[in-house]
Amino acid sequence: MEYDFYGFFISLIVSLILTIIIESCLILPLILWKKMDYSDLFNLLLINCLTNPVVVTFANFLWLLFGRYDRNALFSCLSFIEILVVFIEGWLLKKLNPKLGKKAYLIAFCLNFVSYFCSFLIM
Repeated sequence: MEYDFYGFFISLIVSLILTIIIESCLILPLILWKKMDYSDLFNLLLINCLTNPVVVTFANFLWLLFGRYDRNALFSCLSFIEILVVFIEGWLLKKLNPKLGKKAYLIAFCLNFVSYFCSFLIM
């Protein structure tokens, strides 16, 4: 069986673009209400450029392993990866903007939850 690298590359690009659109739309009200700065939006974009391709790569690999046979295993593994990403993104956001404090983890959780949920709606 041959793997579709073109499809993989397209999934990387589409996933990153959709994640940026969804999370930017969620952050903009916080910026308008002066709860966050524009620099936080830029930081989130950079963080997503780091984490999203890794998650998509793992998701494609897990799809090859489990996707056709065991959807529960696929969902469990993807959920575990997303939980790790929430902590990594929260930690990075907190390091880039210390005044956010523990709210950085809440922001990362909310953004990733909505993005993750939307990805299942799209699939």
